[in-house]
Amino acid sequence: AEIRLMQSVLYRYLGQLDQVINYGVLGLRLLGIRLPFKPGFHLIIRELALVKGRLLGKNTEQLLYAPPLQNDRVKLMIRIMSELNSVTYNGGNVNLFLFSTLKSLSLNLQYGNSQEAASIYSGYGVLLAVMGDLKGSYQFHKLALKLVETEDRAKYRAGVLFAYGFLGYAWSESFQDVDQWFKKAMEDALRYGDHYQVVLAGTFMYAFKANRDLTELTQKAMEQVSLIKQTNNQ
Repeated sequence: AEIRLMQSVLYRYLGQLDQVINYGVLGLRLLGIRLPFKPGFHLIIRELALVKGRLLGKNTEQLLYAPPLQNDRVKLMIRIMSELNSVTYNGGNVNLFLFSTLKSLSLNLQYGNSQEAASIYSGYGVLLAVMGDLKGSYQFHKLALKLVETEDRAKYRAGVLFAYGFLGYAWSESFQDVDQWFKKAMEDALRYGDHYQVVLAGTFMYAFKANRDLTELTQKAMEQVSLIKQTNNQ
């Protein structure tokens, strides 16, 4: 399974997303998680029900201070699913993204917070927002934001900052100054070499400035283009 993870990581850097999914799914199967390359909706509903059950009686403060994950086998499962999450949503395999997010969250709730916990809680916040639970989404995005304050989870910070701004702050606080979160995401993405988040933050940096002059906004947006091109869309 560790070799499959290494292959998955390698193909992500090569930009071969289908192979990332292929080796990730094969690695999970070796660890006992049987799933198709495109899970049916019934599998997602089952995982969602399991997560909801494990969240009963727990609040985000308790989740924040949950003990760290110690089980090496579960750590490997979550690392592989983290690789899948990095490519599945934007690659169009939304069902696999939802399944791996929910499965990772379920394992976190059962065994303790993993290194990827912030990204997992953020992903769950995205799912809640899509389901219309904006209050719950905001709570989980804030939880993810607190978890990436420590340096050991810094590599997940840019993605969490962007998701918090886009689906947490914008909907629950104000969209007028949401660009502050995209700027923070950009800074961390550049610091830790997260090319995908550089592109994402740069694309949305000035998208919510409805009260600004269109010519000025266009000029500001174009300033991001050269930076985005430098990442080669990776």
